[in-house]
Amino acid sequence: MPFGKFKINLLKIKKAEDLINFFQTRNISNKRIPAHKIFHSLIRQDHETTILEVNFSKTYELFYHYINECKDYGSDPSDSAKIFHFFDGGYDSIDELIEKKDTLIYLGFCIFRPDWSISYSLISEKIIIREKDHYAFLVNKITSKTEIVKGLSVSVSGFPYIEKDNGIVMCAQAVLATIADYWNNKENRQIFSVTTASAISLEAGVLTEEIKPDSRRGLTIQEINNCLKKMNIPFKTQNYFTLTQEMIKSARPETNIYGFFESGWPILCIVKAGKQFHAISVIGHTFDRNNWLAMADIGYYHRPLSGDGQYHSNMAWIRNFIIHDDNFGPYLFIPWEKFAEILVAYVVILPSSSIKITPLQSERIAYIALKEFAKLYRNLLDTNEIKGDDILWARQFCEHTSNLVLRPLFIKTSDLLKRYANHEFFSTVKRIIEQQNKLEWLSIVEISWPEIYCYQRMKIGLVVINPDSNEVLMIHLPKCLIVRNDNYYLTDKHDPIRAHEAPAGN
Repeated sequence: MPFGKFKINLLKIKKAEDLINFFQTRNISNKRIPAHKIFHSLIRQDHETTILEVNFSKTYELFYHYINECKDYGSDPSDSAKIFHFFDGGYDSIDELIEKKDTLIYLGFCIFRPDWSISYSLISEKIIIREKDHYAFLVNKITSKTEIVKGLSVSVSGFPYIEKDNGIVMCAQAVLATIADYWNNKENRQIFSVTTASAISLEAGVLTEEIKPDSRRGLTIQEINNCLKKMNIPFKTQNYFTLTQEMIKSARPETNIYGFFESGWPILCIVKAGKQFHAISVIGHTFDRNNWLAMADIGYYHRPLSGDGQYHSNMAWIRNFIIHDDNFGPYLFIPWEKFAEILVAYVVILPSSSIKITPLQSERIAYIALKEFAKLYRNLLDTNEIKGDDILWARQFCEHTSNLVLRPLFIKTSDLLKRYANHEFFSTVKRIIEQQNKLEWLSIVEISWPEIYCYQRMKIGLVVINPDSNEVLMIHLPKCLIVRNDNYYLTDKHDPIRAHEAPAGN
């Protein structure tokens, strides 16, 4: 069906057999693993999925991803490039899609190069996170809105994906390009001044003569750093090349990776892939509130608590990291323990150069502060200075001081102040924060214990840390705000447990 200068075909697929026939008629090789992964993820047996196939046209807006890529090669875009749009459910015509646009479930789009590798895609997180799913969290995501045809505008939420082309676009360039797209969309401004593979390579210091269609020239970790420095982008790199496996394990890189992406900052990770190194992005996690080992490790096997032997790391209940791999497709799961074994280095883009601290450092600082002030807090409770009708949470905290769960992440200062807007401690919190020379971001460590962490997704309190100086600014426990020099403020008003912070939108 022609629409202006481009042509759209409507297809309906219901069974796996329909999908195999589709691959065969389009000559999509079984070696195109990302394409197969995406299609199979979107097609449920005996449940129709509608696909709109858009043939290449320079006037069709979404093809700009592919057109810009072709400019990298100095070549003209091919007429055999295609875009596929995916809808949940069976529809017989585009007119029907337009008629039912208010109830459509749009699952995203894929832009295919002529060889069926993926130039760019944004697939809905719904393919891994079903409705009311409490176990998988795609933390890092953007929302894209587009007009498929006149009268049919759609939006999709997910993390962008690019497959390498074994030429100019290799794994590191593909990951950097998607992270660049994420940040530029998230901030609504050009954090990254360049986003195409060849431009990224040039910024990294790769010679022009090395950037050609058959070069297969990836980037080293130093070149990735060079690229970010050239664009004046704040970032942090952690390199484990020279460390033994035991040293990496004790460094607990998974805690930092979790704390960064849970704050809304996707991670570029270098991992061992056989005899080579490979770049992937880490963008989310799965959560297992019923994880037996988290408690059995302590109760049966007498292993130390996962947080340096002194407290529970929240990682005890995180099962998998969610990753994008340009060789195998988007939204793949890997147990974080296995991930830590193959990790070589990571790079994270930071929203501010004032962020010097890591999530693990915050976690350790918070525990030391809590240990120091727990006695003061207990004395306040024993002497009835902490009072009110609902002091049970204060008592509960004192009973769980040897069984705490700590969860580190970063939060915007403005968001933290919003959380306290209707709290009696608001004016004190505001004054403490305003003394910190206009900090845009804060490091926080949420405090809970296994039951309320796992089943309620709640916190009993939090520690707030200056991410530039590592200074503890305040500790909020039930009915008590502890600040520097052992000063504290009390309230007899209701001060219950509260939901986890999730600045990235979960």
